[in-house]
Amino acid sequence: MRRLHPHSPRPRAIGCDRVGPREDSALRPTFPAWLALAALLLAVFLSAALGRNGGELSPPLDDAYIHFQYASQLANGHPYEYQAGAAPSSGATSLLWPLLLAAGVKLGFGGMALYGWALALALPFVAASAWHTQRWLGRVAGARTGTAGALALLLSGPWLWGAFSGMEIVLFSAALAGVLDLAVEPGERARRGALAWGCALALVRPEGAMLAGALVLVKAVAWRRGREEPARALLPWLLPAALGALQPLLNFLYTGVITSSSALAKRNPRIEGPSETVLADFVWDVVGSGFARYFVGPMGLVVLLLFFTGLVALCVRDHAAGRPGLGASAALFWSLPLLFLGLFLPLTWNHYRYVLPYLVVYVPVAALGASLADEAIARLRGSGTAATPFVLTALVVIWGTGVPSWADKYSKNTVDILTQHVDQARWVDEHLPANAVVAANDIGALAYLSGRTVLDLEGIVSMSVLPDALAGEGAVYSRVLRERPDALLVFPGWFPTAFQSRVFVPERHARLAERTVSGGDDLVLATLDLDRAQSGSTPPAGVGVVFDTLDVGDRADEIRHTFTHSDDPLLAARANTVVVGELHAGVDVVDSARRLDGPASFRLARPAIPTLLVARFGPSEGPAELQLFVDDTAVGTWSLPAVPSGAWVELSLPLPAGPETAAIRLVPTSVQHGPRGGWHLGRVWTAAVPSPEQPVGAMP
Repeated sequence: MRRLHPHSPRPRAIGCDRVGPREDSALRPTFPAWLALAALLLAVFLSAALGRNGGELSPPLDDAYIHFQYASQLANGHPYEYQAGAAPSSGATSLLWPLLLAAGVKLGFGGMALYGWALALALPFVAASAWHTQRWLGRVAGARTGTAGALALLLSGPWLWGAFSGMEIVLFSAALAGVLDLAVEPGERARRGALAWGCALALVRPEGAMLAGALVLVKAVAWRRGREEPARALLPWLLPAALGALQPLLNFLYTGVITSSSALAKRNPRIEGPSETVLADFVWDVVGSGFARYFVGPMGLVVLLLFFTGLVALCVRDHAAGRPGLGASAALFWSLPLLFLGLFLPLTWNHYRYVLPYLVVYVPVAALGASLADEAIARLRGSGTAATPFVLTALVVIWGTGVPSWADKYSKNTVDILTQHVDQARWVDEHLPANAVVAANDIGALAYLSGRTVLDLEGIVSMSVLPDALAGEGAVYSRVLRERPDALLVFPGWFPTAFQSRVFVPERHARLAERTVSGGDDLVLATLDLDRAQSGSTPPAGVGVVFDTLDVGDRADEIRHTFTHSDDPLLAARANTVVVGELHAGVDVVDSARRLDGPASFRLARPAIPTLLVARFGPSEGPAELQLFVDDTAVGTWSLPAVPSGAWVELSLPLPAGPETAAIRLVPTSVQHGPRGGWHLGRVWTAAVPSPEQPVGAMP
């Protein structure tokens, strides 16, 4: 590979338009022109939403309110506190975006007006994304292609949805476009601009730190290939990469965990499965046609092909220059974060919202591919003049025709949030005491608009709940019973058994005629029926006093009793559940349980008197033989029958004398395996063996 002399000419432009200087200048809109077009497109989206909502406006996602709440706390001098006095949490994900929103709070933008401030911030970032795209693509392929690529980006409906969502998507997009434009342009002014955008990139989202590191790599390899500057010229490029470590450091200092709680709570459930399945899903979503078809319909495959054509052309251009540049940057900026996101987060959530910032790479590179296609067509036709931009124009039209439908999606999404989250939050604000605690699935609008203390059942802002949320419904159910909130604001589909059993009692519904983005058709304000909830603590029948109890499914109780288990991977992900069933005639019991497919171990107190071990089992699809070991000695076997749905079974065995704490292990010797097999283990007790003179439940 050849190295360029400092005064060597730049590589020839690819897909060049062959226009004269005057025409070239006319084809380069200024930043104010892009800003005006951005404002026009915002008006299209807002008019659709305002018309559908009778003049009321809301972000299309409840998560935007999470940013608003963190920003409000930040403006009041409480960083990392979601609510006054709450334990620190890292649910904002972005470090820089709440800072910009906090400036709006300081300027007096409170309540729903803060969304207006977020939209005002979005406009220059939208324009900057288009302007930087026009610049770098114009340098590579000529003014016409640069302008067309920037226009296609600005007319990208899904990207506009993200830009106007109140989230950090638009700032991250602008930072990406700015780095692509300025990082490879010579001159001190471009270097300073690239460093500024690179620092923003590292502070907007966690994966931005990865991209800042990729930028350093590209610069280092380019320097090694060219050696046109002293090595110290690389030092400033380390600043964005160093800033990328700031948010993980702050996360650790405030919460003790490096990773943001939002990323942990939204961890892709597919990572629990076989690695080949995860990789196949990622390839479909990112490299295949999953997201491409979602964004622009059947033509998505064509756009994807144009993208890869343009990407290869950029890489070839890098090769001709003898050093990495736009090709390497575009390839890394597209593949690295999406690989990271695709493997650890569900990419399809909220219109592929985690992919949206990277459309600032995808769309213009596809435009370059379209320009090359036009040149190829011109050569086939034997034309000696500039290629007619048939494919390039078609690309702009493909994206542009989607603007009305995405404005409609945006308006319908705002209906979801206003009808459910905002309405219920306002009702809570008007009817519940100021010191009320509300447990909820979605805590954005609820906390921001009602001011009530929230218990986040997903663990994003209540990080102590996060392990329960990841463990499943049973663990969250047990946590709710332990915390006893004044009310719950949840989707019934997320806690089906708790609602079916009437432990969660519906009080107020917020139903959607057509769900488009919300987590459920009905967001229910509910109360807790403690009498029903405590039915699970009913002691076993026919025993004396209970000495110790293990509540399987309650993570805190499992930890106290050193409960461990070994499951089939297919059952392990969400094995913690709630079971409602009949224990005795007319006696219903609602309790958490854990669905198991392998051995389970725990420790229970054992007094120096005759003692029984009693276990409550929930539904199982087939019989099982469970061998019981106490202090590593086999003491007997339980023959567990096939337990029908809606029933519990209690089995017991005498415990041999021994230390005050018994180490107990249940080992299935015969069990039906598979996704529908296994067995549910509920509570386990050690209890006194009753004597004829001693009533059941009395102290010995």
